[in-house]
Amino acid sequence: MEDQDPAVCTAAIRKMLGKRTAELRRAARPIVSQEELARRVGISRSYLAKIERGEKDLPVCLAVRIARELRVPLGEYVGVLDDGGADGWHELALRMCRTLQRSGVPRRLALPAIDLLARLVILCTDHQPEGEA
Repeated sequence: MEDQDPAVCTAAIRKMLGKRTAELRRAARPIVSQEELARRVGISRSYLAKIERGEKDLPVCLAVRIARELRVPLGEYVGVLDDGGADGWHELALRMCRTLQRSGVPRRLALPAIDLLARLVILCTDHQPEGEA
């Protein structure tokens, strides 16, 4: 996806995550309706439906809540985007950091984004930094 138009990549990611959300919701036992899952994570059913159709972005904080409600590790939930395991997540984060650097984003704005990426990698690989048990 690195050489593609960012808008095309974003749309593809939305579609993949939306499809994954619907699959996991339907695979839950007992099956969880859109209405029930939406209520549990604090959003409207119509917003969840738009996420599942790939029409709305899935914020990280909402992905964490959905994964928790469906009792699926976050890495497994969003792993549809990456098949390289922990190394794949680290590579993805590094590529995103390089993209931020090349885009000319001021360092003071890029650092919080890089910090967020690092936290996402930790969440998705189910690792904790040394000293944080």
